[in-house]
Amino acid sequence: MQTKSPNAVGQSSYYHEYFSRGNTFNAVTLFYHARVLRYLRRALPATRALTEIGVGFGYIAHLCTQQKIEYNGVEANLEQAARLNALGFKVDGVSLENLRPDFVMHECVLLSHVLEHMDGFRAASVFLRQINERQGAGDHICIVCPDYLDMNGNFWDGDWSHGYPTTLRRTSQILRESGYEILTAKHWIGPGWTNPLVVNSFRLVMRLFPMRALDWLMHDVCKKTPIGFRFMSAFGWRQLIVLARKVT
Repeated sequence: MQTKSPNAVGQSSYYHEYFSRGNTFNAVTLFYHARVLRYLRRALPATRALTEIGVGFGYIAHLCTQQKIEYNGVEANLEQAARLNALGFKVDGVSLENLRPDFVMHECVLLSHVLEHMDGFRAASVFLRQINERQGAGDHICIVCPDYLDMNGNFWDGDWSHGYPTTLRRTSQILRESGYEILTAKHWIGPGWTNPLVVNSFRLVMRLFPMRALDWLMHDVCKKTPIGFRFMSAFGWRQLIVLARKVT
C-alpha cells in the first residue's frame, strides 16, 4: 500500500517490485486511505498540516490536497518521488536518516504500512527516534499497520520486505520507548470499524473468504491480477491504528 523507508539513501531502485506494477491508483485503494485520513482528522480536528513517511503512489497526498491540508512527504524511491513532485506534491526523494536539515516535519506525522517493513525491532526503534527528534513538543504521530496476530503466516508470505511483526501491544510499547505517550490504540477492520465486537465478528466471517482459491482463479485461469490477497490486506484482516503524542 505504501512504500517503506530503507536503511540507506534514497534510490531509484528501492522497492522496484512494488512500483514496477505501474500506477495502481484506483477507487478502492483511495477509499482505504480516505478512511485512514478520516480517522486521523476526527481524532485531531485541529490538525492543518501533515507529513507522510512512505508516500507510495500518493493517495494521502491526493486526499490532503482535496481537503486543503498542508502536506509534505518522504519517499525513498527517487523515481516515484520525482513523479509525485511532477504532479505538484511536495515529496523529498530520500531515506529518513538522510533527510535535509531544513525539511519541515509538520505537526502530525503519518506512517501507513511502513513500520512493519523495518529490519527488526532495533531498526524500528531508530526509525521512530529519528522522527521524534525532528518533531516539536506535543506533536503527533499516527501509525497504521497490519496485525500479525490476525495475519499469522500471511504476514511473511505477503511481502518479501516484512521484517518487524506489528501488533497493538508491540506498536504501543515501541512508541512509548521512542518518547511518545499513547492517545488511542485500536484494532480496526473493514471500512474502518473499531468496535471490538464488530471487529472480531467480522474477523470470523473473513476466515471463510476463499482468498487462495480466488487468487488461483484470477492468476492461473483468467490470467488477471490476483485480488484476493489485496482485498484481505486492506479489508479482511484486522489492522491497528495508534495515535501518540511526543513527550520527550
